[in-house]
Amino acid sequence: MDTRIDKLADVLVNYSVTIKPKDTVLIQGGAIAEPLLKAILTKVIQAGGFPLTLVSLPGADEILYRHGTDEQLSHIPEPMKLVMETYDASISLMSALNTKGLSNVPPEKMVISSRARKEIMATVMQRASSGEFKWVATLYPTNAYTQDAEMSLAEYEDFVFNACLPNIDDPVGYWKEFSVWQQ
Repeated sequence: MDTRIDKLADVLVNYSVTIKPKDTVLIQGGAIAEPLLKAILTKVIQAGGFPLTLVSLPGADEILYRHGTDEQLSHIPEPMKLVMETYDASISLMSALNTKGLSNVPPEKMVISSRARKEIMATVMQRASSGEFKWVATLYPTNAYTQDAEMSLAEYEDFVFNACLPNIDDPVGYWKEFSVWQQ
């Protein structure tokens, strides 16, 4: 495994959201991000957190938007509400396999879904601004992103990991020092 994956997981868990013992943590991303999802899961457990891992399927959103009724598009699952209202942290990996997959979906269907999530997003933002909820989202390098960036996968991995891990020997220490410098 690429050692940078473990280092990035360390930054996400021990710096970005600073997981403490008994923190409840949502970890979510696409199946293609399995190496980083597993590394994050390991770091959350090592930090004493209680993880919930949600792995999304490629194309699931497109299926919902194409075939879902307005009622289905407006539905927010109760377990997701509970997580967003009560969990301590969320770590999300953007890991698209096709960045153009929703290009031909009727925009009005996406608006219905977006409006339905407005209230839960307001709750998340309020909890985050009060310090009650910590969250981070980052990219997991995929071929879809490399095509948009006109790079090879190796070049794009270097780009992402170099942005997130400027000091590969101690990335968490680097970001802590950088945070102090910003103050």
